[in-house]
Amino acid sequence: MDVALKGKKSVTLTFICGNSEAVETLRAFFDSHYEFMKAKCKRDGKLKLIHYYVSEGPEYDNSPKEFAKWLDGIFPAKTGRTVFTLNEVYETEDGLHDHYIHSKSWSESFSEILSSFDIEFGHFNQLDIRQSLWS
Repeated sequence: MDVALKGKKSVTLTFICGNSEAVETLRAFFDSHYEFMKAKCKRDGKLKLIHYYVSEGPEYDNSPKEFAKWLDGIFPAKTGRTVFTLNEVYETEDGLHDHYIHSKSWSESFSEILSSFDIEFGHFNQLDIRQSLWS
């Protein structure tokens, strides 16, 4: 087993948008966040950002009946909402902590976006990576 990421720190943020205006606003936010990440994140040392990505796609019905369709190779029904995830992996806890300190400058506008567009937000922070494959 490849353990290159074992012991590194990760954060996963989830966003669920109920309408196209929220989706477009979040896309614009992520475009600026990408530029922020390129400018602010460290590429070396204990504060190093190892991996970063944002994904987007439809939300699927996760009721037991619909979820079982995945096991048969069938797509479940879509809910009509759009899901975004943001994932970051850092060399150390200090790297992720440093990132949040730099993020303070836009955190208020970020909170306003979530509130104004009624975007559901999940935040899973300072997670220890237990396993990884193929670094």
